[in-house]
Amino acid sequence: MAFLRGGLRLADGTPVLVISHTHVLQETPVLIRLAYSTEPLRLQSLQLLGLLTLVLRSRWLAAGFAGYRFVIRVLDPLEQMATLTEHITARRLNERIPSKMPRTNSVHMALVLNGLLERLEESF
Repeated sequence: MAFLRGGLRLADGTPVLVISHTHVLQETPVLIRLAYSTEPLRLQSLQLLGLLTLVLRSRWLAAGFAGYRFVIRVLDPLEQMATLTEHITARRLNERIPSKMPRTNSVHMALVLNGLLERLEESF
């Protein structure tokens, strides 16, 4: 019967994994123990953890930057429309928002606002 035991340390503090097995030789039980240092495994695990942390951190930063750029690009036409709309007053109801913008949602919003301006102009 073999036993596996971890969490042990040698006198110098080196962590080891110990395997024990009892054999019977010439009717005498003999205990054989093998100890393997887990320090190389621990060091490799720490290196992998450090590498993953570095890679994931850079990926999160890249994803955040890409998301920021995407949102700016999507909201820029709406910002332009808002700026143009702020300059339309009761005396300047004949002005319209250009509806030849590249994004379909922006074009739809410009058409809706222009329709609103037309109705307001007619009511005055």
